[in-house]
Amino acid sequence: MKTLVAAMVIAGAGLIPVVGYAKPQFPPEIARHLSATVDPACSVCHLDGKIAGVTVITPFALALRAHGFTSSEDTLNSALDAMQADNTDSDGDGISDVEELRAGTDPNSPVPGATTADPTYGCSLTSRPSRGGWTAVALSVAAAVTLRRRRRKTPHRSA
Repeated sequence: MKTLVAAMVIAGAGLIPVVGYAKPQFPPEIARHLSATVDPACSVCHLDGKIAGVTVITPFALALRAHGFTSSEDTLNSALDAMQADNTDSDGDGISDVEELRAGTDPNSPVPGATTADPTYGCSLTSRPSRGGWTAVALSVAAAVTLRRRRRKTPHRSA
């Protein structure tokens, strides 16, 4: 039984999402590195421009991670260069993500010329970490307790 509980806790821990926080240096660094006319909006990487919690799941952000970005500034430029070399087009509109960023348009939108909209507070806002990742652990523990109780109630057959 202890093995089952340990396995469930480990499996539940694997479900805890990776939390990405906005870093105010990323948008200007992306613009500088790509010689873009404007800093990209937070919503280029963060779902709906929400910058705390599990929001780094836009197509562009996932492509950036697939090209080596690990949320540290030193991997940002190499990931952008790899995306440029691969001509990555996250939204499938025929225009590469790098070209869209240079033009100030949204690399996540298949609508030509679509711009990104951001909340008024911008990317530099910081907030405390989201507790959403603990949900998976709590559910795993609850499942283990329920299984244990059911097994105790089940009469054992004698051989």
